[in-house]
Amino acid sequence: MNAAQNLKPWNGLPLLIFGTSGISKEVKNVIDEINAENPADVYEVIGFVSECKKDVGSIISERKVVCCDEDFEDYIKEYVQLGVVIPLGTPAIKKKIVEKIATYPNLVYPNIISPTAKIMDRHTVEMGVGNIICSGCILTTEIKMGSFNLININSTIGHNAIIGNYGVINPLASVSGGVEIADEVLLGAGCAVKQGISVGKKSIVGLGAIIVKDIEEDSVMICKAAERKK
Repeated sequence: MNAAQNLKPWNGLPLLIFGTSGISKEVKNVIDEINAENPADVYEVIGFVSECKKDVGSIISERKVVCCDEDFEDYIKEYVQLGVVIPLGTPAIKKKIVEKIATYPNLVYPNIISPTAKIMDRHTVEMGVGNIICSGCILTTEIKMGSFNLININSTIGHNAIIGNYGVINPLASVSGGVEIADEVLLGAGCAVKQGISVGKKSIVGLGAIIVKDIEEDSVMICKAAERKK
């Protein structure tokens, strides 16, 4: 018998996506973009992981919810190597999931980078694992990024920026050069951080806020919402 007949075709790294909300669906779209840009699929999306058992079996973005947090360990046992993506938009929840599953030796955490994102100097942009860089983002040069960050649609990160772990940078946020962002920081959509600013651990920068001074740890920075002119 021809040994080649027993070989299975490569369908990409099998991959689970945590969460069932909109951002998880959007990251599935990014993965589809990556596969479409390559002659063979880079990833095979097996399905989604839900927080609730009642969601198992439902269909999201043409894939099943295959397991929940409760039975995740049993589900992954059949895989020698399995990729995991954690696109959740809350840093603390993201960190909690990572800490729970980090001991499983068969799991890997690829960096999911949209083909429409632009990394201007790939030789000097460093990152850990499990990061997600969505469509239209721009990263310039000499950037250091940790692990499990979500850089959402059309955000920009300038030169010499340092990004920690478990961060969430929401759509259209602008991080200028030399900014230092600590772990578990959330930047709201459309906010802007001035050059050289430091943002402390677990801080939240609200929608559209303009940050011109350093932010202490555990701070919440908001700007006034627009009101109708009388």
